[in-house]
Amino acid sequence: DSQDKIYEALKRNEIKILYVSAERLKSTRFLNEILNIDISLLVCDEAHTLLWSEDFREALGDIPLFIKKLRKRPKMLALTATATEITASKITKFLSLNNPVVIKGDCDRKNIFYRNIKTNDKDRDLYFYVSRRKGIHGLIYALTIKQCEHIYNFLREKNINAALYHGALDSKIKK
Repeated sequence: DSQDKIYEALKRNEIKILYVSAERLKSTRFLNEILNIDISLLVCDEAHTLLWSEDFREALGDIPLFIKKLRKRPKMLALTATATEITASKITKFLSLNNPVVIKGDCDRKNIFYRNIKTNDKDRDLYFYVSRRKGIHGLIYALTIKQCEHIYNFLREKNINAALYHGALDSKIKK
């Protein structure tokens, strides 16, 4: 199968970049194969989500243990466009980065803004907010798949044009 081909290519050092989700660290076969390979660079994209492993994606919490199991610690790169200095410090500690180089850029984009609203009735207030913005596109973030699906279904029931996207969707649907 295709995974067998990938593992064979890894053993022959033919793959330069291998993208895997943190959930792959739950696979015994993956661990047996990958722990015998010297990884030159390990990249954690959206690194701020590492700190949400308990509420968001449990497997993200397995990354530090995975790194410790490797024969040789690889170079590390943690990327995020939304981390405060405190969050960056927590990521550094979470990944046991030793005196990392931190590169900060200006991420201010005039066409994007964030709004956090405290509410006692999330559905009502979300509908109130969204229904008054005809013709304006936006993203609504939620911490769990269950919350994503609830928001999507709620908006569709209210005849609000909405699409659903989360990590557990089939890759064809995501595309």
